[in-house]
Amino acid sequence: MKIKGSVFVLAVIVLSSGVLTVGNAVGDRLTAMREQNALREELRSVIPEIGDFSVMEPTEDMPDSIKLLYVSEKGTAVRLSVTGYAAGLELLCGVKDGRVTSVVCVSSRETLGKEKTYGESFSGKAYSEVKLVNTVSGATKTTSAYKKGVLDALSAYEIVSGK
Repeated sequence: MKIKGSVFVLAVIVLSSGVLTVGNAVGDRLTAMREQNALREELRSVIPEIGDFSVMEPTEDMPDSIKLLYVSEKGTAVRLSVTGYAAGLELLCGVKDGRVTSVVCVSSRETLGKEKTYGESFSGKAYSEVKLVNTVSGATKTTSAYKKGVLDALSAYEIVSGK
């Protein structure tokens, strides 16, 4: 009788472990799919037609602010981090054919909140035009860092595209 009970308990433990393992695998897969979809939506905010993309680490000849590049046939999205008034101003800059498609502030520790819309100043501009964009009075450190980030993204794009 004791042996049957022990075998039953062991069978329940083994079965439970199997169910938990399968459940975790399914949960991990769903989490990965959600993260991939969230990333794709984020990338679409700067390159609406991005489609399939490959992730590229920055090369040694790219500016230090560059964290990741998402390269597709429709353009390149560049994730970067610069320091304005506070460290940790994270931007996502889309570039297509050497021009900025859009820039969004992904995260910031700034207090003003205007950095969320400053990217609009760069849309459609090439490197030489971005250099001419004026910084905003009263937020010079942040807007200068933002501008530097966009110039860095354009430089990284030139390295990746070979242009």
